[in-house]
Amino acid sequence: MNSEDIIREIKVGQFTNEELNRMGQAIQFARAQLAHEVKRELFPGARVYFKDRYGSRVTGTVESVKIKKAIVSTGAYRYNVPINMLEFS
Repeated sequence: MNSEDIIREIKVGQFTNEELNRMGQAIQFARAQLAHEVKRELFPGARVYFKDRYGSRVTGTVESVKIKKAIVSTGAYRYNVPINMLEFS
């Protein structure tokens, strides 16, 4: 079952509020796990990219890693980016 199948089932399914809350918690947990995996591999000097608020791909270098965010320098600008938005380039 892929993500499109899951989304379709949620839209047409007859779920209770409690079941939907449990699904939301599972999604939050999975998102946190992904962020932890990325954070373990991040280090100052790593080349990464993320999408800005307009959907453009921004590539830069990690300057420092904080608890939930990383400072990414693009040369012209420095961004304070949530770790779960970063991908290695």
